[in-house]
Amino acid sequence: MQTTAYSPMTNGTLERSHKTLKEYLRNFSDEKTENWCEMLSYAMYMYNTTPHTAHKFTPYELVFGIQPVVPSSFLKPPSTGYSYCDYVNDLRTRMQEARQMAKKHLIEAKVKSKTNYDKHINPIELEIGDKVLMKNMKKKNKLEPNWIGPYEIVEVHEPVNVSIMKNNKVVRVHMNHLQSFKEIND
Repeated sequence: MQTTAYSPMTNGTLERSHKTLKEYLRNFSDEKTENWCEMLSYAMYMYNTTPHTAHKFTPYELVFGIQPVVPSSFLKPPSTGYSYCDYVNDLRTRMQEARQMAKKHLIEAKVKSKTNYDKHINPIELEIGDKVLMKNMKKKNKLEPNWIGPYEIVEVHEPVNVSIMKNNKVVRVHMNHLQSFKEIND
């Protein structure tokens, strides 16, 4: 997939997985967040073995084509008083709690993300030959214009990119960085 400059939302899947991993680490780490590196492997395990709400598959299953083998003891609620050594007890408890938290937070985060995204979406329909203004991404101070142009659309790449003619060059731009330009006739 090709992404456009200044538009991390075009690579949203990767950005979203990083956000989820940060949420896991924030919840698993102690208040001082000094032990995050100890929790990284637990967080990644939980992320890779938890079915995603959107497609109902785990990342592990999508990569390897089989469901991950998750010990059944991880699927039961955490319990205390195991007869194993302290390390095994601690590991099992952490894995169970991490799995439950991961599932809860992933669902909450996806709902919140979708709601926030839908608030700010203003789709515009553009066609070849339309005139548009482009967001000025290289403003050096607050007095420079927010929008530059107008530019003519020379190609539409579904679903979110277009090519415009800028300074006798064809430039590919994300539609979120454009707005329609209406000429005022005297």
